[in-house]
Amino acid sequence: MTALFQLIYPIISALWRDCFGKDGWGLPIIKYRVVQHIFLFIVSFALLICRGTTLALSAWIALGIQVWWSLGHGPAYDIGTAGKPDAKMLKRYKKMVGYKLLCKLFPEDKWYSFGFDFALLAIRYTYPLVLICWWFNPVFLTLGLVVASLYAIYKHCEWLQKQRWADVELWVGFVAGLFIAYL
Repeated sequence: MTALFQLIYPIISALWRDCFGKDGWGLPIIKYRVVQHIFLFIVSFALLICRGTTLALSAWIALGIQVWWSLGHGPAYDIGTAGKPDAKMLKRYKKMVGYKLLCKLFPEDKWYSFGFDFALLAIRYTYPLVLICWWFNPVFLTLGLVVASLYAIYKHCEWLQKQRWADVELWVGFVAGLFIAYL
């Protein structure tokens, strides 16, 4: 049962992330974030139980996965392709964890560049994993860099942007599912 769950979890995670990134594909009940989170919580919880994790620990880790997904990636998603942000976008940047640190590390003319946005995405997709990384293999913490890399490749390759099967949300969900299922 565990092996079967491990095989299908990355696929479920890919479809879920695509649905999450596209507001439930416009479907009635699925479009609500709370429904999307409850669904993935249940699936993640079941995978962890199948792997022999205790009920309490499974609930904590499944909740941690929801926190990881629920935080927005906001303006950094553009990976340096949007140029200097307007006032509204700047407010969104300033709310992101790591923004102030990166403003100190990068020269001002490099703010909102590829490197700046990539680093901000990597931070965003790494720091929430600290809550649950101890249960997984240490390689699990590289997931933030992998996700940021997938977004960067997608945003800078027009051919991929035209292919439905290559949609970044599908691949981010699939890779995250692999990390969660197998590490």
